[in-house]
Amino acid sequence: MLIASYTKSGGSWLTWMLIDIIHKPDFNCDQVAKATLDKLIHKTEIPQIANPDIHIFRHPLDVVCSAYNYCLFTNKPVPSLHEYIDHYLTNDNLLNLQTVKYKIMFNYGKKAPIQIKYEDLLENTKQELCKIVESNNIDKTIEKYSLDNCKAREKTIDPVKMQRDINKNYTFFNKATKYYYKEQFTTEQIQKGHNVFADIIEQHWPDSIEEKI
Repeated sequence: MLIASYTKSGGSWLTWMLIDIIHKPDFNCDQVAKATLDKLIHKTEIPQIANPDIHIFRHPLDVVCSAYNYCLFTNKPVPSLHEYIDHYLTNDNLLNLQTVKYKIMFNYGKKAPIQIKYEDLLENTKQELCKIVESNNIDKTIEKYSLDNCKAREKTIDPVKMQRDINKNYTFFNKATKYYYKEQFTTEQIQKGHNVFADIIEQHWPDSIEEKI
């Protein structure tokens, strides 16, 4: 099984639950490195030769906020939030634009027969999982990988085992709410972001669009 997911779009969360349901490992998926999980279900954040089986995608402006949080969580050098947002949405150096990478991955993901919107997975986890697996015996997995339970286990994570640096002043599970970018972006940044991702947002998240000033 190949899952296509642009970074910070809920791909890890979906992968954990599917591995738990299908393979029933004797470990918590949120406490082991991606290399271990990829042997069971492979999640990719870059296009592959093979077409994906599942595509999970998230509102691109929420992705920006989550990506910034991940930089803080993993001790990556990062400017202020608003500098980070402006850099993400810049029109300079097109070859390195994160917006271009998002769109390329989104187009790759569209090849998957199963499409999962992150916001829908949040709102009705069981319904979305049932697009992929049988409904029997998945409630325990949903509870096991709830935001609260993942946050509680995060305190016991071994950075060496996870193969990444961890700043315990932050959390991987920062904020899962829909459209929380509206709390983080300025009005101008929201309008620019909606322009940059206009076609995708209008098709999949039209209710997030506000009138331009």
